[in-house]
Amino acid sequence: MTATRLTIVVADDMPASRADLSRAVRQLGHVVREAEGGKQALQLIEDVRPDLVLLDLLMPDLTGFQVAQAVRERVTDRWLPVIVLSSMAGQGHFVEALSRGADDYLVRPVSPPLLEAKLAHYCRVLSLQSSARASSTRLKAMHQAIPDALVTVDSYGQVVETNPAADTLFGPLAGRKFPQPLHTSSEAELDTLAGPKRFAVQAGSWATDGVTFTTFVLHDMTERVQVELMKDEFLATVSHELRTPMTSMIGAMDLIAGGFAGELPAEAAELVTLAHENGRRLSSLIDDVLDVTKLQASGPSLRLHKLCLAPILAQAARANQGYASRAGVLLDYQAGPAEAAAQVDTERLMQVLANLLSNAVKHSPHGALVRLTLEDAGEHWAISVSDRGPGISPDFRPRLFERFAQADSSDRRCVAGTGLGLYITRMLVQRMKGEISVNSEAGKGATFTVHLPKA
Repeated sequence: MTATRLTIVVADDMPASRADLSRAVRQLGHVVREAEGGKQALQLIEDVRPDLVLLDLLMPDLTGFQVAQAVRERVTDRWLPVIVLSSMAGQGHFVEALSRGADDYLVRPVSPPLLEAKLAHYCRVLSLQSSARASSTRLKAMHQAIPDALVTVDSYGQVVETNPAADTLFGPLAGRKFPQPLHTSSEAELDTLAGPKRFAVQAGSWATDGVTFTTFVLHDMTERVQVELMKDEFLATVSHELRTPMTSMIGAMDLIAGGFAGELPAEAAELVTLAHENGRRLSSLIDDVLDVTKLQASGPSLRLHKLCLAPILAQAARANQGYASRAGVLLDYQAGPAEAAAQVDTERLMQVLANLLSNAVKHSPHGALVRLTLEDAGEHWAISVSDRGPGISPDFRPRLFERFAQADSSDRRCVAGTGLGLYITRMLVQRMKGEISVNSEAGKGATFTVHLPKA
């Protein structure tokens, strides 16, 4: 069927009236298949699969009433409109035909404008129905093909629909409650037919006819978690094995640079200094990797105490003042409220501030100002580190706090780094029940803000 062209079965045992009606339908641009009686009409419906049937009520082999009823019983995969025709007086026979399965009727002699209007109406309805059916088929195919488990529940937690991936994981669920609680949290461990598995959970609620449903998307993370664990264990092992010889190498270069082995020629001293700086950089990378593996595991546990924040910030500013001076950057600490206190681990908060301040200094031009502030932010204390560097690209911002994330990973970047500092910073802040955010505009610097709950 097209939008304006229908295939129509015209069933009438009277040749003349059948020919007149068929001719009128063809003139309207539709395809006609003629049937000399009710039995032939049913056979054509099965063979041709027409879009519509025009059916005379009084036929000797099978009446229009019987054909209309048979169509409703046999054609179950689609809607096939049946329009009955009769020249009999009164409406009783039309009422009976409609009750037996007909959809509409026409009185003979048929009015050409009315016939045209009715066929145009059914053409529009069938076209819309065809589009809806195609859309439903596509959605169903996509639903069946999604590799993640989809589970839809009603407001009572009753499962109303699943996809094959969910059935494979949990067995048939439709019609009963999900055997374990589902929440909109980001991750959950659920029992499956193959045992417990870790899932990333996404949920969306929607309503139809006043009833609210929730669809859960469950992405199996078991394999990824295992791979991440193996990778972290490998990094931790390598880092531990590297730390001892690296410490010895740095210590030896410290002694050489300090004149323990005698005075060095200028060129040799320059090489020792270069090796010493790169050794410390490698040692810092090893420390970062070890911090990451520890934080991702069960430890280290932070020693949280209610502490005043102002002295810690002042100490962090003093500790990083020398680094800022060597870089030609001004470091300013704006003392905050003396009563500002939060549950923190002093050592770890100092590590957070060192990461933020060193990043700000590294990315600031010579003579620029880096500002450290402490402010009251309602239910939190806001610790901010602001710089006037190049800022952060909007494209990179979503990945800023990920592992090994760097805005420019090429060898040409002017600022060295491991790409772990901000990841470690975020994890430490979260361990102290806080949050970290960034506000930046390209070319106008960046402000990192740590929000810590008031003690």
